[in-house]
Amino acid sequence: MEPALDVIRGSAPVGATTAGAASAANVFKPPLGSDKSFPPEMMSQRFRTEPLAQQLSSFVKIRHVSVGYPGIVGSFVRADLDEKSLVLLKDVASIEGVVRAVNATKTEKMRGIIKDQAKKYVKKMGWLHGIKPEAFEQPVEATYECRHLFFLSDDDCALLSSAVKGDADELNWAANYSIRVLTAVRINQLHNLVQSKGKRGGGGVGTTAAGVLASSPLKELHAAARENMEEKYGRVD
Repeated sequence: MEPALDVIRGSAPVGATTAGAASAANVFKPPLGSDKSFPPEMMSQRFRTEPLAQQLSSFVKIRHVSVGYPGIVGSFVRADLDEKSLVLLKDVASIEGVVRAVNATKTEKMRGIIKDQAKKYVKKMGWLHGIKPEAFEQPVEATYECRHLFFLSDDDCALLSSAVKGDADELNWAANYSIRVLTAVRINQLHNLVQSKGKRGGGGVGTTAAGVLASSPLKELHAAARENMEEKYGRVD
């Protein structure tokens, strides 16, 4: 499944300088901050309920570095760029003496997506990397088109099932708990498992979004996504 978009934005570049009022006003182009449409890189819908293997496959498909498509890594990058552009827009508006409206509703929605979806998805990616690292390719191969072809084989599903059961055993979860049946387990249960491992100290960096994003291979994917977006939208420093 691909998260759908609410609206499609325009795509003009954005840049900034701190060399002075006139320079800032001349260089700064505010589409990221003033555009009211919703960024295409942001995930705007949740995944439908599916067995764990299918949902993890969907996560891998949107773990790309391409511009113009919703994605896990792209959501973090685009939200950061838009937040910074809003701050810059306010500064330039003050310099120019012009009142510019800031789309608070869009900003809050983006923050909510990062908190309620992207951070949780990233932690699941950290768990998956520990089980099947070969599912994580180099940034040059992590395009939307390439990722869209990803799927988990029967052997992969058996590997996932074994990993989930092993983690459940470590946590002393009940033998009849549905998380032990791969066709029955759902992504929210995996989230609880990863969270529980983190609280017990057994999950390492894979139990926090910041830890996963700061570690390979997500670190490299994040850097590549930022480079791609800055090439299209411009740097916001």
